[in-house]
Amino acid sequence: MVEWAKHGNLREFYTNNENSFVPKQKLRISLDIARGLNFPITVKAENVLITLDNIAKLMNFKFSRSYKADTVNQI
Repeated sequence: MVEWAKHGNLREFYTNNENSFVPKQKLRISLDIARGLNFPITVKAENVLITLDNIAKLMNFKFSRSYKADTVNQI
């Protein structure tokens, strides 16, 4: 399943919400990232997407594409 990350990546989210980024939200995002570390990717702010519900999702941009690009077989 693919989910739209309305708030963009973690760097963008933090930059746009710096004054309202409360400790509870930071802990939630940290826990989401820790759960995602079960999968081998490079962890940096640009690889952490923030959904509409402020849930952090780890993404490997090596396998992503622009929403305008054609779908291709990854295998």
